[in-house]
Amino acid sequence: MKKLFICIISATAAVVIFSACTAQSFVPERDENSALEFWLTDDVSQVDLSGYEFVPGWFGAEEFYNAELYPTVTNEDGEPAAPEICVKYLITAYPDYADGGSFITHIEITDPEVEIYGVDCQSTLEQFDSVFTQKGYTVTATTSTLHVAEREGFRFSLWREGDEGKLQANAKVTNRDSIVF
Repeated sequence: MKKLFICIISATAAVVIFSACTAQSFVPERDENSALEFWLTDDVSQVDLSGYEFVPGWFGAEEFYNAELYPTVTNEDGEPAAPEICVKYLITAYPDYADGGSFITHIEITDPEVEIYGVDCQSTLEQFDSVFTQKGYTVTATTSTLHVAEREGFRFSLWREGDEGKLQANAKVTNRDSIVF
């Protein structure tokens, strides 16, 4: 009886350990050749962001950009605004809004000098499709100007219209407590 009990406990422990190892979520590898300052799911709670400009208008999140690299402009109302060409980051809780914390969960790139995996905001939609398909993402053409690559809770998108383009990267944040912002 004692041997049976030990076997059951051992088997249960093995299942728990195996489940914990396989439950680790996928996070896209950081492109070391990219000029991005932060990457998806980076914990920025201890990062000094005093040299950054925060974009107003968010509730439950904070959007910012590097004001030293991309000087703030003045909009038509005479108010400070983010420049059209820049890299903006969004800070939210992760992996769920109820978990708290300060993590990068969205990156928006309109600077053609900044790329992810060799794709920038001026790349063709075909280049985007090729790169992300090779990386194991499911790529769909949402519209004729927007292509989206998704994999295990992460989403990259490229929007192109004429000379304009926007490359975005997102980490899915769940909302298990149905928090209303």
